Amino acid sequence: MKKSMNRVMMMMVMVLMIFSLSTNVALADEQSILVYVELPDDWTAPNLWAWGEDGTNAFDAWPGEKLISDENNPGWFYLYVPNYVSSIIVNANEAAVQTSDLQTNLKNVWVSVKNAEEVVVTNDQMTEGDLPEPVKSIQINAYVPEDWVMPSLWAWSAPDGTNAFPNWPGGEMDSSPDGWYSLKVGDWINSVIINANMGAIQTQDISIESRNVWIVVEAPDQVTVSYEKPVMASSEEDLITIHAKTPSDWLMPSLWAWSAPDGTNVFPNWPGQELDEKEGWYTYSIPNWVNSIIINGNLGSVQTSDISIDPKDVWVVVNEDASFEVFYVNPGEGATEAVDETATEAADETAKEDIEDTNNLTPFIIGGGAIVLILAGFGLYTKKKK
Repeated sequence: MKKSMNRVMMMMVMVLMIFSLSTNVALADEQSILVYVELPDDWTAPNLWAWGEDGTNAFDAWPGEKLISDENNPGWFYLYVPNYVSSIIVNANEAAVQTSDLQTNLKNVWVSVKNAEEVVVTNDQMTEGDLPEPVKSIQINAYVPEDWVMPSLWAWSAPDGTNAFPNWPGGEMDSSPDGWYSLKVGDWINSVIINANMGAIQTQDISIESRNVWIVVEAPDQVTVSYEKPVMASSEEDLITIHAKTPSDWLMPSLWAWSAPDGTNVFPNWPGQELDEKEGWYTYSIPNWVNSIIINGNLGSVQTSDISIDPKDVWVVVNEDASFEVFYVNPGEGATEAVDETATEAADETAKEDIEDTNNLTPFIIGGGAIVLILAGFGLYTKKKK
């Protein structure tokens, strides 16, 4: 596996950026903003998508986080988000309906949705009674056998026995294209059971620490618990290989990959996975549920626009101006030039503006991504999409 000789230099730059941004990152975790949402009856299972002015997302993937129903204010839902959140989108019905971008003004905000086009937004309280207290939560992630239908979570606090859910089998877990199921619970939880088929099959009691956890279930009596997302083995037919040629001044060419429109990312942090050099191409294999990629370099400071791909091996030739051509057969040694007039059109002026915007955000992206990189490392999640 051949890596760039400039890798050490780039890593040193990354570390320096971490220290320069560490104060801002810490402050962002100290306070929260309360988002309250009133919805019409035909908007079911609502979610909130949220981000900051610098583009930092509050949640890992679209459609975001489930809103919590407020029993004291029928028709209203709420959620606490980080205090850097300046923009939100409310969506429901499995993201089939959504609002436009709404502004929080970095304060507690109330949103009354009549329909997707008619929305009232105010920082004045529109609900009755005291505001709910923020609840710290942890996310339980489970990877279960394929014949486990509707995986659910049962969770409690031992030894006092306080349950997170009123009835067995507990809360149904949310699925994602990478094969993981997840659900958030209060951080007072220290014991869980993963079950499925309406509780007919289940694991043993699993003791956990009060932090995000990943549980791989091989069988009811065989589970593995970890506090970093593990790499899952996949068969070759579950993978596609991305091949890229990039400009000579793009150091450490990397791949960012996701599933659109649900937004499930393959890699935990921007700029994604550094590509391996092989036979004149930079390559990496990813799950075949991916349909969108970005090729980038210089720790993400230069990049293509979004590239839509089919679920098969693909060759991407990136030009000096970050425009690109896409091929589904190896275009050969002449691939450094534009060789396919019918291939994906080169990025236009809008894409160039997107690249400039991304460059402006690079210190924030690198800082957040590098912190996780040093603490946890990159992960590749390669379960076939169900």
